[in-house]
Amino acid sequence: MIEAERGVLEDEAQRCATGLGKSTRTFDSNGRYAFFTAVMERDAASLGFRYDKSKSRSNYPVFSKATTDDWHLCRAIEEPRFFFFSPFEGRFEPFLELRSRELAKNRPESGELLFIRYAAAVPGYFSGYREFFDLDQLERAVQAHLYLYSLMATVVEDGIKKVLGDVTA
Repeated sequence: MIEAERGVLEDEAQRCATGLGKSTRTFDSNGRYAFFTAVMERDAASLGFRYDKSKSRSNYPVFSKATTDDWHLCRAIEEPRFFFFSPFEGRFEPFLELRSRELAKNRPESGELLFIRYAAAVPGYFSGYREFFDLDQLERAVQAHLYLYSLMATVVEDGIKKVLGDVTA
């Protein structure tokens, strides 16, 4: 069963791969983050997310989108030990967070942000798009999470604006 699942994963990754993973990027920790950043810069821009230098640091890229003047939606990898699970395997578990724009490079503390678990709306989604064994599979996982978010973005973002508007009014 595990071999069959890996075969499906490899087939889907090959169909979705753009060739970006075949460049000179490596599969070590730095290579994975650089590749994640490149895919996000290319694909997340259509959803309004941009690399946020003020919130990012080495091996912690953050992509943000302003929802109000004071609040940003941010996409980040909060669990680096899973992202670099081993030299041969990673686990892609992206976080969508609502943060104050004042939260910059400091790692957020409990209570300083809100995690939005949009992928939980689809049972098994994280299981299907979590493990990766090469950069093409990581690209597929990033694309899958961005696509799912694109289907829910209006509901999520309008809800955030409504709640924040109610709170500040």
